Amino acid sequence: MTSFEEIKQITEKLLKSCKILTAPVSLEELTNKLSLKLKPSMLDDDTSGMLIVKNGKAIIAFNHDHVDGRKRFTIAHEIGHFLLHYNNDGSEDLFLDKYKSTSVYLRSNESNREETEANVFAANLLMPEFLLKEESAKYDEIGEKEIEDLANKFKVSSIAMTYRLQNLDIVKPQYLG
Repeated sequence: MTSFEEIKQITEKLLKSCKILTAPVSLEELTNKLSLKLKPSMLDDDTSGMLIVKNGKAIIAFNHDHVDGRKRFTIAHEIGHFLLHYNNDGSEDLFLDKYKSTSVYLRSNESNREETEANVFAANLLMPEFLLKEESAKYDEIGEKEIEDLANKFKVSSIAMTYRLQNLDIVKPQYLG
């Protein structure tokens, strides 16, 4: 089991070692450095993406019909599973995500704990605390417009940004409308 603090440290170390220090985080650059292949795919509407590992090579397939914020979260989520949960023992693995709402995934062969960890990893990767605090400090107050501006800067949904800002105690819960 990986703590949320450990996940934060893993993502920050990863971003800094790859010299990705500005928003939005370049998932293409990161997946290249991790030797992960990205593949936009025609998937069922309720399937966000999957991580396929075969013969030591990993592919992240994602639903090309989903909105950009969802695609980015899916890719970051799969990177999380690859780094946190894949054994790298030469075995083959298929991790399939079914999209049910803005914050709930069902994974065919993983526990809810691992799903939560992958979601926390994705949030920390796409909206790292050190970058988000730096960007949010540019505002006197943070309301709906500022949340939308930050979401656009980090290329995530306003809902994801709102939750992240709340989890970091940057905004109060009243903005979760």
